[in-house]
Amino acid sequence: MIAQVAALVQAKAEVRLLLGCARTHVDSAIAEQIKSLLQHELDWPYVMRLALRHKLGALLYWNLNAICPNAVPADVLSQMRRQFYANFKHSQRLTDELLGLLDLFHAHGIEALAWKGPALAAAIYHNPALRLSSDLDILVHKRELLQAIVLLRSRGYRQTFKLGHAWEAISLPFRHAYGFVDVTGTLNVDLHWRISQSYFACRLDTEQLWTQLAPVSINGAVIPSLAPEQLLMILCMHGARHTWMRLAWICDLAELLLAYPQLSWQRIVRQAHDLRSSRMLLLALCLAHVLLGVGLPEAITAQIEADPAVHTLAEQVAHRLFEEHQNWTEIQQALFYLHVREDWRDRLQYGPELLRIILSLSAARIRMACTLSMCLI
Repeated sequence: MIAQVAALVQAKAEVRLLLGCARTHVDSAIAEQIKSLLQHELDWPYVMRLALRHKLGALLYWNLNAICPNAVPADVLSQMRRQFYANFKHSQRLTDELLGLLDLFHAHGIEALAWKGPALAAAIYHNPALRLSSDLDILVHKRELLQAIVLLRSRGYRQTFKLGHAWEAISLPFRHAYGFVDVTGTLNVDLHWRISQSYFACRLDTEQLWTQLAPVSINGAVIPSLAPEQLLMILCMHGARHTWMRLAWICDLAELLLAYPQLSWQRIVRQAHDLRSSRMLLLALCLAHVLLGVGLPEAITAQIEADPAVHTLAEQVAHRLFEEHQNWTEIQQALFYLHVREDWRDRLQYGPELLRIILSLSAARIRMACTLSMCLI
């Protein structure tokens, strides 16, 4: 089954090149594969589009520049270099702002921790410039949420309402974070009080996360972040919630497994079972193994092979990752969500969101029918 999924992504040299570069450490065998691929007449605009879509431009440049820069067209390499250093500058700005916000919260007695963004880059990439981060994610206790909001506003942030004020109010019971943007409109902060929306919950006890923190060193400062075992499950959940549409999220998972080789697989599997999220874990591990060559214990591989749903989901993701037009409809996403959950209780919990999608589609059809009727009158 795993071999069938792997075959889906081996057709194009451009795809194999990106996959070879989507890692912080390139061994000699992968380096030789990259050199061989660069002997082909590559569609470089396609390579650049893939790297941009999957947020892997930094790793692509880093590895090509280190392995064989002379084999890359000069104008392409120059464009990659400009993008790399622009990302480096942005990463530094995000890091400085994160440390400033954590200091601000700490000074007012608010316990806060960072996950994803610069904290994740520092923990598993060891170089913030190698991971493209678009915003900051900060978790606080729900009881301190209002105070944290006041402090963000005092720093010039304003709350954003992506779907409008009305929907924001209606969806509050299902929410897990508020979005904020700074005065320049270029720096975004997601202030979390739980990890995910209630309709697609990973069932992790948010308060329990605070008892299992791990320190992360970033720019000479040590900040609290999530323990690697908890972070692994959260990355699996995050990727599934976004239907694994971005290769960078699979790269995050692969780098985490490489950065923490002493993780207890027995404990991870037990935790996933207790959280009713075994299929999410197996799908994520299957993708990391197939696409980026991460080694897995035989027991894990056997579990992947034993679940036909993991095979089906992995094929869907592999097909979608490298299509030129990869947008799924809301119904396709909903079916993915239902399929990736193995327990009927979690599928049932997704019911209200599925109903919203169906009603919105019905409303759109009604509006379309009315419009056509008016045109015929």
